[in-house]
Amino acid sequence: MSAFIIKINAFIKGLILCIRPHKIIGFLEKPFYFIANLIKLSRWISHNKVEGVLDDFFTAKRDYSKDLNYMTTSLKNTTYTRMKYYT
Repeated sequence: MSAFIIKINAFIKGLILCIRPHKIIGFLEKPFYFIANLIKLSRWISHNKVEGVLDDFFTAKRDYSKDLNYMTTSLKNTTYTRMKYYT
């Protein structure tokens, strides 16, 4: 059964490569790449929640002086831990 599935998989890949889909839908590569990276970034942010750390990955109105003040005071009181990186 698995040999049959391997042959079907190889046939489908060969068919797709013969059709040359990049000529028809190649313009969608960059938008899908952007969306995929945005989803990966969102997943990484949700997996790396740290208590007491300002969540300013995105804010509509940014006050840089307030951010700088917060970061300098929080870095003095922070113990460093390793964050997990997900791909």
